[in-house]
Amino acid sequence: MEAIAEVVADHPRLMVLSDEIYEHIIYTPAEHHSFAALPGMYDCTLTVNGFYKAFAMTGWRLGYLAAPPHVAIQSQSTSGACLPFPLPDCLS
Repeated sequence: MEAIAEVVADHPRLMVLSDEIYEHIIYTPAEHHSFAALPGMYDCTLTVNGFYKAFAMTGWRLGYLAAPPHVAIQSQSTSGACLPFPLPDCLS
């Protein structure tokens, strides 16, 4: 990760998208290290994470994006089953 951080430091418009969904699912002696925690990387890292993997929330797909204020936006995304239209008699 340090080598990637060096490249990012040399290119101020470059951002890193760090998917950390498996942050809590690691085996000893391994440790989790967040890219945003590296020196100088907080302002150029978008961290994607969630709750459903680590806390066995099957089907919930609840997640979040952590980002510096100059790039953060508020958004909501939902997913669900698509129903056929017109609805079959058994569903209407």
